[in-house]
Amino acid sequence: MPSERSSFDNSNNNNNNNNNRNNYEEQCYQQMDNPISNCNNNGINGLSSTKTHQGSDPMSQIILQDRRHRNLLASKKYRAKKQKLDREKNEMIQSLSDENQSLKRKVQELEFENKSLKEIMSRLTTSSAASILDRERLCRKGDNQCNQ
Repeated sequence: MPSERSSFDNSNNNNNNNNNRNNYEEQCYQQMDNPISNCNNNGINGLSSTKTHQGSDPMSQIILQDRRHRNLLASKKYRAKKQKLDREKNEMIQSLSDENQSLKRKVQELEFENKSLKEIMSRLTTSSAASILDRERLCRKGDNQCNQ
């Protein structure tokens, strides 16, 4: 009698395993349109380095694969977000560098203009002072233009 029972249990376990495997395969077929899905015939995700124990429950393998799949999606999302932030940061750096160069050119132009205006002012001041001195000299000599 015990041998009949154990053979019954084994066949029952095989049926459960087959049902679980069929459920797993159905999930894989449903995910075939998803390029990230990595279902294969033996129920083990080929991307993972985690080892499954011999004789482990197929449902736990499905759960493990689902976890790996979600982890893969999360890491891809993180990498994409990081690349986007890096691109935005580089664009901002380029924009600020361009603006910095433009402002440096503007400073040089204004410094040159300031220097030119100072030279003009100096010449005008010198010539005005000279003309005033000339007028005073003429007045001392008794020129009539001093009163005007």
